[in-house]
Amino acid sequence: MSYTVLVVEDQWNLRKFAVLALQTSGYNALEAENGIQAIECLATHKVDLILTEWQMPEMNGEALLKEIQLGQGHTDMPVVVMSCQKPPSRSEVNMKSLGVLSWLQKPCRISTLQTVISEILDTNYKTAIN
Repeated sequence: MSYTVLVVEDQWNLRKFAVLALQTSGYNALEAENGIQAIECLATHKVDLILTEWQMPEMNGEALLKEIQLGQGHTDMPVVVMSCQKPPSRSEVNMKSLGVLSWLQKPCRISTLQTVISEILDTNYKTAIN
């Protein structure tokens, strides 16, 4: 099964880096420059995982994930955040409730990104099958 990952990143070069890493691993990769484009993409494509930046113009990562869960009904969408920022404290944001399964600090190695995404998708789909 070929999985589709939506890459949401406002910096063009980092978005291309992530897309290339995913495609090299055999995943389909969709791109969005910000949260608004990501919502539009989710309306027309089946996505298995979202890889997103946390701080973006127009709609940040937290607002995007809340909209995906509440407005779009994707309550079980796995999410990986790749950001220069450190994760917010638990008192600020409950990451698990937003679907965030991993937080990668930029810059990260391609192999780290590929491993994290592979482990999440394999775990989620093996659990769903059993």
